[in-house]
Amino acid sequence: MLVLFLLLLAIGGYFFIQGRLNDSKDSVLVYNEVSGSFEAIDAVPRVALKEVDPNPNEDGLHNRTLLRGYFDSYDKANNTITIKSVLPFTGDTQYELVSLQLPPTKTTYCAPSTVVDQQTGERLITQNLGFIVKNGQTLVTTHEQVIPFEQFITEANQTTYLFVQLTADYDETQTNYIQKLVVVGLCD
Repeated sequence: MLVLFLLLLAIGGYFFIQGRLNDSKDSVLVYNEVSGSFEAIDAVPRVALKEVDPNPNEDGLHNRTLLRGYFDSYDKANNTITIKSVLPFTGDTQYELVSLQLPPTKTTYCAPSTVVDQQTGERLITQNLGFIVKNGQTLVTTHEQVIPFEQFITEANQTTYLFVQLTADYDETQTNYIQKLVVVGLCD
């Protein structure tokens, strides 16, 4: 009887621990080109950016205040937007939902979906460009212009690409405040 009780306790404990491990898994989003929508998948362990890339951003290429990704939603009551932010080191194939606090002014910039390289004449896709932004500098995109926030909210959809500069390095445990919001393609 005692052996049966211990066996049942061990089996129950095993399933309890497995359930807890499965519940603690984060999921990430991937874009399914066939269905044309984002789908959640089980995430692989996160890469600790500060351990992998301890660069203090002296060159402007490692600015952790910059996020890029796709618009997801706007919460008027809390003055926040949620974006599908590209996860680093995934080749722009995995995203996570990130909620960001909008500034009171809601100043919104728009950049064209393509720009022409002045040296080569080649047409470049804006969302594929990298921007050099050193600490203390503000993101500036090519040919950006101010657009009404209402235009952004009205016209944005799941394919609307964004560049977001925060007031401080992104921290998933705290409120992240937007310093600058650039929408790609709404001003074409």
